[in-house]
Amino acid sequence: MKKTQSALKTSVDEFAAFKEAQMAKNPELDLSQLDLYQQKDGSLKLTGSNLSAAQLSELEQEIAGNGKLVEAFSQLHTGIAQGLKHRDSVGYGELQADDLRGALMLNELTERYSDQFRSDGFGQDYKTMDEQLNTNTGLFGHFLLESVNPRVSTRA
Repeated sequence: MKKTQSALKTSVDEFAAFKEAQMAKNPELDLSQLDLYQQKDGSLKLTGSNLSAAQLSELEQEIAGNGKLVEAFSQLHTGIAQGLKHRDSVGYGELQADDLRGALMLNELTERYSDQFRSDGFGQDYKTMDEQLNTNTGLFGHFLLESVNPRVSTRA
């Protein structure tokens, strides 16, 4: 899970740096809704409802050259698949990293992960995304897997 934790941190950092660089080059671009996912072939794909198809295509060409991000995001998929298999080998015994491609959006995933750090409960001391991503590996793994596999509690 430590490799997965590092992969998520790298993915978040690299994507943020990419967006900053793009906004510096093109201040008129609104990248506030830009999100990232990985296609079945492993290439990175962008989505953003406030950008045209041509703008997204141009940005995708730029981000495709970021080998560090491609590698980290691939590792994240692998780590999540392995974690889910380890947690529930019956339900996820056949799960592969490729099965998650196209299903994991980076911003959406980190938002769901961050939402688990409640201000009035467990994890309340981790206020920033950086603190949440750098928490101990066990806590990270638990929160990450819960964010991709939410369960309904039947306990009252």
